[in-house]
Amino acid sequence: VSTVTPKADAGKKSEKKLQYAHNLVSGRQDLLKPFELTFNNGIREIKTDSLLFVDTNYKPIAGANISLDSTRRILHIRHNWKPDEPYMLILSKTLLTDSSELSLSKADTIRFQSKRTEDYGSLKLKLKNMDISRNPVLQFVEAENIKMSFPLQSSEWKNSLMPPGEYELRILFDQNNNGKWDTGNYKEKRQPEKTICLPEKLRIKANWENEKELEW
Repeated sequence: VSTVTPKADAGKKSEKKLQYAHNLVSGRQDLLKPFELTFNNGIREIKTDSLLFVDTNYKPIAGANISLDSTRRILHIRHNWKPDEPYMLILSKTLLTDSSELSLSKADTIRFQSKRTEDYGSLKLKLKNMDISRNPVLQFVEAENIKMSFPLQSSEWKNSLMPPGEYELRILFDQNNNGKWDTGNYKEKRQPEKTICLPEKLRIKANWENEKELEW
């Protein structure tokens, strides 16, 4: 039996009942994100062979990656989700134990459907005067948080699976090509990496084709 056995979380008290919540929205799985189970207590041991990720014919789904995060409270299932596809996750009572030796109170089956392509918007951008040699990275920002980030290989960019929302657009000129913004270094006389923000926000609607020309 395959197991993952992290160290116990000595600094926190565990609740007496092991419970969990998933990140599905109206029973739908985001095509762009992993499926998550979040537990109220830190998980000490998980028997991955007792976790069944299957289709509606109970056939195991190949290619899924199952892992615990560093907090030992979130179970991730990473998979190349097919649009509008049904899935089942079968949890046995003996699947896992927490730091207090508690297991799930009963077996459970979580049935869910992946989102449709129509739940996303399509976006095409034409970026005028963009210097590709400066390693530009296109960033979509929502409430000061970078939600998506894409290195640019040409002056045209498109994506057919954009989550609906209102975004601020930024261009990061990634000097060291590591995909993130780096601060400067006074001793090395290195300036912070430059970012440019578009003054107007971009709204993405579900099942909508968006095309915009931007000049930087």
